[in-house]
Amino acid sequence: NMLPIVIGGVGVIVVLMLYRWCNVPYQPSSSPLSSSTHNYAKTGSLTEEVRSKWNKSAETLPVSVDIPRLARKISIYSLPSCVTSQRTLLLENDNNLPTNLHSSMDLTYHTDTHQVIKNLLLCLSSQFSDAKEISEIDEKFNQYFLPNGDNSIALSNFIQEVLGVDSKTVAVLKAINQSVLAPAVLQLKHRIANTLPYRDIRGSWKIDVELSSEQVTVIHRKGERSSSEIASEYFEFNWRLILRFRRNMAHFVGADIKIDSLHFGEHTSRQYVDKIKELCSPYLWGVKV
Repeated sequence: NMLPIVIGGVGVIVVLMLYRWCNVPYQPSSSPLSSSTHNYAKTGSLTEEVRSKWNKSAETLPVSVDIPRLARKISIYSLPSCVTSQRTLLLENDNNLPTNLHSSMDLTYHTDTHQVIKNLLLCLSSQFSDAKEISEIDEKFNQYFLPNGDNSIALSNFIQEVLGVDSKTVAVLKAINQSVLAPAVLQLKHRIANTLPYRDIRGSWKIDVELSSEQVTVIHRKGERSSSEIASEYFEFNWRLILRFRRNMAHFVGADIKIDSLHFGEHTSRQYVDKIKELCSPYLWGVKV
C-alpha cells in the first residue's frame, strides 16, 4: 500500500519547509521615509535622472508648452568664467527686458508675448554666435507666431522647422520645462514632504541662464510653504536646481539641489524647526538657519 509512503513523504517536505522558514533571519521593515529614499536611490542619481529627460527630443518634452508661459520668468547672464560670481545681465526676468539690445529686440515686451519669446530666442542665439540662426529668427518668426495664434503650436513648429534639433538654443530650452525639473521635485518630496507636507508658492518659479566661456548653467528657483494651517507647523524654504552643461551644449555635466533659505513663523514649535532642519540638511550647503 503506497498511501502511508506518500503521506510520509509529504510530511518530510512540510517539516523541511518549516525548518527553512524558521531559520530565515528577521529583516525589519524600513520606515516610510527611509524606504522612499532607498527606492529613489535605486532609480539612479539626480544627474542621471535629469540627463535621461534632457536627452529626449524637444518635441517629446513640454518645451513648447512651458516656454511661452515661463519666458517672462527667464533671466540670461554672461560670466567671464564659471568660477566667478560676477554676472552681466543680458535679459531680465519678470518683464523680459533686454539690457544688451540686439538690433531686432523690441521694448514692447510688456504687451507682446510674441516679442518676449523672440527676445529670448535672439538673446540665446547671440550668445552662441549663431549668425544664421539669428537671421532666420528675424526673418521667419512672424510667419509662425500669428496674432491670436496658439503660442505652443507656433513654438513647436518653429523649433522643428526653423531652429532644428541641433540648435544650441533649443538645447537650452530643453533644460527649461517641468519634465526636467521633475526629478528634483520628486527627490525633495520623498525627503521632506513625506514627513512634513508642503506646497509650492505660486509664481515663485524663476529661471536663470548663465553663460561663461567654459559652461552653461541653467538654474531653476522655486519656493515652498507648509501645507498645514496650524501656526506651530509653519515653514517656508527656497531652493534651486542647478544644471550644468558644456559651453557647446553637447553634454550635460551634472545636477545639484540647494536649499538657499529656511523661514519659520513666530509661533513655529521648536520641535518642528528642528525636524525641518534635519530633513533639509543634505541640501543646505552650509546655509545658516
